[in-house]
Amino acid sequence: MNSLQNDQAPNHLRSILTHRTRPGLTFSVASPTLGKSTEGGAPNVWVCTTDKFSDQVAVVNVNGEPTIESSTGIGNATIITICPVPSPRKRRKMSVKPPVDEPSGNEIPGLELDSSSSGSDDSDSDSSRRNVQSTIWIGNDDGEIFVFNSLDNVRLKSREKMTRLPLPIDDIVYVDEKVFVSLSSSSHIQLLYFRRGKEGNWDMENSKTVRLDLRSRLRPMIAVVSRLCIASANSLYLINPSTTKIEKSAAVSSYPSDSVACMAAHGSTIFVAMNKSTIVKVVNAFTLDCLLEFSISHLINKTLSTQEDIIRQHKMGCLRISALLCCKNRLWIGTSAGIILNTNIASTKTNWTPTFNVCKAGHIGPCRFLTAVSVSSSA
Repeated sequence: MNSLQNDQAPNHLRSILTHRTRPGLTFSVASPTLGKSTEGGAPNVWVCTTDKFSDQVAVVNVNGEPTIESSTGIGNATIITICPVPSPRKRRKMSVKPPVDEPSGNEIPGLELDSSSSGSDDSDSDSSRRNVQSTIWIGNDDGEIFVFNSLDNVRLKSREKMTRLPLPIDDIVYVDEKVFVSLSSSSHIQLLYFRRGKEGNWDMENSKTVRLDLRSRLRPMIAVVSRLCIASANSLYLINPSTTKIEKSAAVSSYPSDSVACMAAHGSTIFVAMNKSTIVKVVNAFTLDCLLEFSISHLINKTLSTQEDIIRQHKMGCLRISALLCCKNRLWIGTSAGIILNTNIASTKTNWTPTFNVCKAGHIGPCRFLTAVSVSSSA
């Protein structure tokens, strides 16, 4: 855990020791919930572990001393992705007004107002929507999606909904009142989305298909500048969530065999790392132009210089960027060497030279995920 105040370099607060409930379990993905916890403090963090045959979900309370509030087993396949989804938006009430030069008592031709209209029905629907909680969506490589209410105790209350799709889940992202899900197998790829029903609950039985002429799996995906950004092979695609059409696309690598490993968004900037790469590419989210790129290998090599030669050579030989996160104007980079870097994000990207801080708490294995939650300074 690290604390961060404005643009200051973060301070390492503490490491949280977790115990394996059975051999072989490793961390896979994690995400904070949206909104406050049941106690009214900081949101909880949902952490998933897997042994490739079964999975567990633990809910971590980060208010004060971090504690695991509840945990439960989920599914019999590897958890691939987790996505927090907010509660329904408030509906905008539309009113029909006569033209300003029209007396208020006159009727407007062609417009009939029924005094016994469905106002009460709309009121009931709005009331139901207000009671719908934010949710956590979890997808695995067996094609299953589990939906939990974010404030529920996962041990005491089972999932709210579950659906099984025909292909393994690759990623799940919420954009503009739709939840997009990418699926793939060795021979097929697919992009679906789910919408809410009238009362604000998600309609899991009637997914819609987005027609795309792409051949490589659609992962990772992020929401940026009110668009869905999808990586497929060595290219990025911006999709309008309303029309579900591709508005712009661009290759971020000149090598067709490359693929995007991870992405993070900060305002109108996308940070991209390719698979098995130590280079971060800085991309304009509107144009998909690559503004600059920088390598972290020299810094990792310097950090490992105090290690034994065999350890340093092994970690440098397979070094790659394994996770990216943008939080409070800082870019965080997780690596396969277990070393975590962070740097302040400059407002001007074209001539930016990152100045990195190295997290003092190293890890034996790779950094599997980075996630952020806002905690008060008194916590």
